[in-house]
Amino acid sequence: MKRIALVLVVVVLLPACGGSDSEPADLLAPQREALERAEGVEQALDEAAERQRRRIDEQGG
Repeated sequence: MKRIALVLVVVVLLPACGGSDSEPADLLAPQREALERAEGVEQALDEAAERQRRRIDEQGG
C-alpha cells in the first residue's frame, strides 16, 4: 500500500519538475494595476485638498 502511494506521489509531482518554454503568467499584474490606479486617485485627492486649503487661506480663514 505504501509503495502504491509513493508511486502515485511521484507520478503526480514529476510533471512539476519539467521545464516549460512558455513564459510564466504574471499573477500580480491585476494587483499592480489596481495599486497604480489607487496612487493616481490619491494624487488627485491630495491636489484637490491643496487647492481647497489655498482657497480657504485666500479668504482669510
